[in-house]
Amino acid sequence: MKDSVEPSAQMPQLWHSYNGSKGVYRSINTITMLISEITRSTPEAKASKKLCKSSTPDKELGASQLASCKSQGYRSRDGDKSHKIGSKRIKMGGKKIKGKKYGGPIPDYS
Repeated sequence: MKDSVEPSAQMPQLWHSYNGSKGVYRSINTITMLISEITRSTPEAKASKKLCKSSTPDKELGASQLASCKSQGYRSRDGDKSHKIGSKRIKMGGKKIKGKKYGGPIPDYS
């Protein structure tokens, strides 16, 4: 009996068969490159000062660019998150405070 799903000649071989104790099994090959390998190969570049100080709204920037701008202290932070800076706990919302990577007091949790 032939399976209804067969790889075409033009497609790379994604299917493989093997004999098990209870018969022939057919499975799909897994992608050999992990997501972490892909993301590791593309270094995170910091957003330019020109982009961060531009009038481009936050919602039009990519998530990585916006986070970089905030960490560099060029864009104000939002939300009710607070951090202990010195001996005081300060809410970050609306403030332009640099992250630790760029010489500021906010810790890096990555």
